[in-house]
Amino acid sequence: MDLKLINTFAQNKIINQKWHDFITQFELATMQNGYLPSATFELTAFCTLKCPMCYVRIDKERAEILGGSPCTAKDWIDLARQFRDQGGIFLLLTGGEAMLRPDFPEIYEEISRMGLYISLFTNGTTVDEKMLEVLIKRPPAMVGLTIYGASEETYRKFGGHKGSFQRAIDGLDRLLTIPNLAIDVRFTACSENYKDFQEVYELVAKRNKLVSFDFGSCAPVRGASSDARKLRLSKEQIKEVNGVLKEIYKPVAQVYKKLIGGIGNNNQEEKEISSLETDLQKDRGLWCKGGKNGVYIAWDGRMYPCDMASYPYTFPLEQGFKAATQDIQHQIDALLLPERCMSCINKNIICGCIPKAQNEMKDCARSGNKCGYIPKQELEPEDRELLVV
Repeated sequence: MDLKLINTFAQNKIINQKWHDFITQFELATMQNGYLPSATFELTAFCTLKCPMCYVRIDKERAEILGGSPCTAKDWIDLARQFRDQGGIFLLLTGGEAMLRPDFPEIYEEISRMGLYISLFTNGTTVDEKMLEVLIKRPPAMVGLTIYGASEETYRKFGGHKGSFQRAIDGLDRLLTIPNLAIDVRFTACSENYKDFQEVYELVAKRNKLVSFDFGSCAPVRGASSDARKLRLSKEQIKEVNGVLKEIYKPVAQVYKKLIGGIGNNNQEEKEISSLETDLQKDRGLWCKGGKNGVYIAWDGRMYPCDMASYPYTFPLEQGFKAATQDIQHQIDALLLPERCMSCINKNIICGCIPKAQNEMKDCARSGNKCGYIPKQELEPEDRELLVV
């Protein structure tokens, strides 16, 4: 990798770390004063793609079976206002593909006037010239754009129509024209597309961006259609992927450490936030900040502690945002890891996360079928460091 490019990526990593620290400071201040700092709005569960490992996407036929009515633009705008008024700061708009909604410009423009730090997740295919005008007028704080492959052929595997890959790349290029916009480019891998990562990295690097890597391995939630369990990478595939990741990320990490003086992230704010969670850190209790520093409102208006949760849920459109949040926080204190999961070899690898365990049990503990996650101790030592699940 070119040294100049490595330095650019390391500098970007420092900027990202500063943003992370900034968010952490605000999270601490709001949580200590009894407020909820973050929320995610799933504006729609529909998408322009049909990624087989996506754990939230549904289609119209599935939506009719599940029941429920999609939130209107007025609903989302009202919920955002209530979120802000109770002390909220950071709002993520996602999907499905959020900008697939015809009324997205109306929702976005109204919410962007509320003084919130708005992040937007997209696959890029909906960022056309008209949408670019909306975002240029009132730029979000950050855009997370996921690329799923390096060719039209791969995108066809993921339900893309003709030209989907090119539309995704064009969307990225349009976003790059917005001055000072923070763009986090991601690649979500499964057994159908993991070999594309090297090409995707090179494609994104030409645009002076470092693509981040994640495994699309979560079981479906809230009735979503997903083949993630069948598409998890094998030990051999993980080894192949980690070889590429180490080659790409290691030199960037080395320069990053030199630039910051070799001192890793060890800020006091994160320690203090961690201390707020000690009462939840029980053998079977919820150990993360889900429902405490943020909530997730799905397409039909139900509020969950996080994007991976299928329950508990509340009804903010009926209860009001603040009351629904308090209800969620009361319920999650009673959440326990399913008893059958306590003896599972993968408990501390993936299913220590209660919502993930609940979803895995639908095809795992209840049916006797193993989840398919590879225990870390079964991997070669050199493949454990960069393992992401």
